[in-house]
Amino acid sequence: MTSAELAALHLDAYYQVIIDVNIFRPLQRHSRGNINPYRLIGTIEKEQETVAYIYDTFKRRVHSVSLGEKFNKLTVEGVTRKSVTLRSKTGVITQLELGPIFLK
Repeated sequence: MTSAELAALHLDAYYQVIIDVNIFRPLQRHSRGNINPYRLIGTIEKEQETVAYIYDTFKRRVHSVSLGEKFNKLTVEGVTRKSVTLRSKTGVITQLELGPIFLK
């Protein structure tokens, strides 16, 4: 191997790290399969109903929902002090728990 070939091989290995880590992707960009699309921000107990505040991570919106309401093709099945149960049209149930939202 000549010194030029060795230099080219070394240069390829140097840039391979940039390709593997993908440092040119947009910041805070996640594929939809990696994260839960919704986060429970909090619940408020009123006299006759409990209201839950759910953050939509893809649309970057906060939804205020209570028992029986529909949003984004989901129905709110239950609202308790620290959790919300959602049901999709296909019957899939999602349980959202109150957690540290600012650490994720």
